[in-house]
Amino acid sequence: LARRRGPCRLSARSSARQEMAVFHSYETAFALAVFLLSCGCGAAVLLMVLSFMELEEDHLNPTDFARRINKYSKACLACNVALAFLLLVHSNVYLFLWNVPWLLAAIKMYLDGSLQVDPSKVWGYEFKIGARRMRLAAYTFYGLSAALYFVSFIREVHVFDHLRARRW
Repeated sequence: LARRRGPCRLSARSSARQEMAVFHSYETAFALAVFLLSCGCGAAVLLMVLSFMELEEDHLNPTDFARRINKYSKACLACNVALAFLLLVHSNVYLFLWNVPWLLAAIKMYLDGSLQVDPSKVWGYEFKIGARRMRLAAYTFYGLSAALYFVSFIREVHVFDHLRARRW
């Protein structure tokens, strides 16, 4: 009887450990996807800043500038929605709550049309001040988000490597 219980117990333990390893590999993949989506949002903001610099140096006319900014802002909003969905699926409440205020603000601006740039208002004082504030807020948010998501990713990789090193 003791011989029968020994191997069964071992196989149950090893299968549970294998399931745990697979679970942590998915956790690591989710953390990497979250970090990459955050980098995608940061890249969209960086492209917006480069477009603003081209406009200020007269390398870009207002119509092309508005077309570019509208495209980048939609891409940034799509990355934010995908990031929030991934965080919700991932069940990471703290990171999801960190992302929700910025996402809701972006959705509100998209719905009321203030996220879209009108070429006739590009040289206006209100547009320049509002765009400068938005860029500063985006720099701050995405910089902190990238650091936070990177730490989360490193933590998941460390846990996964620690579990793999136990030689299941």
